[in-house]
Amino acid sequence: KEVELMIIIGGRKSSNTNKLYEISCKNCKNVIFAENKKDVENEKERISQFNKIGIMAGASTPKESIDEIVQILEKEKLLKI
Repeated sequence: KEVELMIIIGGRKSSNTNKLYEISCKNCKNVIFAENKKDVENEKERISQFNKIGIMAGASTPKESIDEIVQILEKEKLLKI
């Protein structure tokens, strides 16, 4: 409820990740489901419209996948940590 955009990272077949997505949709108007870096790269223009972005990942999401997406967001200056 405190962010303008929530990015959910994880597999589309993961029940845990899908539950995070459902909860996010109930609490935030803007939610992106990112299974990989390509999903984030395709949404760069949309992401750039927001200042306060949250990121969550499913329990089974590899740390490398999360780090890769965060690095893309930082590199593009879309995420301020």
